[in-house]
Amino acid sequence: MHSNFQTVFGLKANQAAVKNSRLAVANLELLAQDSLIKDLNWLSEAERVRYHSISSVSRKRQYLAGHYSIRRLASSMFQCSASNWDYHQAASNIRFLRSALPELPDLHVSISHSGKWLAAAVSQSPIGIDIEGYGKSRNWLAIARHIFSEDEIVHLEACESGELEQYFYLYWTMKESSAKQYGLGLKKHDTRRLRPVALVETDNRTGDILHSWQCPEYVLSVSLDEKQNIEIGGLQLPAHHRMWRNLI
Repeated sequence: MHSNFQTVFGLKANQAAVKNSRLAVANLELLAQDSLIKDLNWLSEAERVRYHSISSVSRKRQYLAGHYSIRRLASSMFQCSASNWDYHQAASNIRFLRSALPELPDLHVSISHSGKWLAAAVSQSPIGIDIEGYGKSRNWLAIARHIFSEDEIVHLEACESGELEQYFYLYWTMKESSAKQYGLGLKKHDTRRLRPVALVETDNRTGDILHSWQCPEYVLSVSLDEKQNIEIGGLQLPAHHRMWRNLI
């Protein structure tokens, strides 16, 4: 997992704020070579049951890598052993880590993977992330007309062919990360209802915001509280960063 992190400041955070969110992107193929990831002793009993229920070899690898990565991020934030953290899933579908050390807070977690890329995040407040790799062959406009808002469809129709997939996934990852932040599945009516708009200096609304990074091989989005700073590592460069707010 990446060890060099840069801080991205929230809309209403400041440089003195506690850096209480951390996100990292990694290449699944390289991460899978870590010998520690193959030792299942760090999994909880519920995680082991879930792991053994997965039939696909690639899905097993994704599952292990994601659950290993959130523990690595938590341990790096608080300078403790990754084995101190247990994974839990609440009845509300919120996922979180709880430390064996009582002085440490519970950490909300979010995991996403696409092709060879894995993104993992931990935070002291609800967080949702989504990553999508480029290179698929689909009728992007036909899909967009079925699930996106009118403004988004108009923008995609005006895109050059080389930009269409990138902007489709930009909108998609922001909607998906917004839904995952609170443990919700993304339903069709939500894809039309959630309309991210770029933040401007005169923005006076309050609530959650989105960060997006458009990178050469993927797009990554995260939804979290506007007051939070986030430390991010492993981004593929150059990465075009923007901040957004959902209009509902």
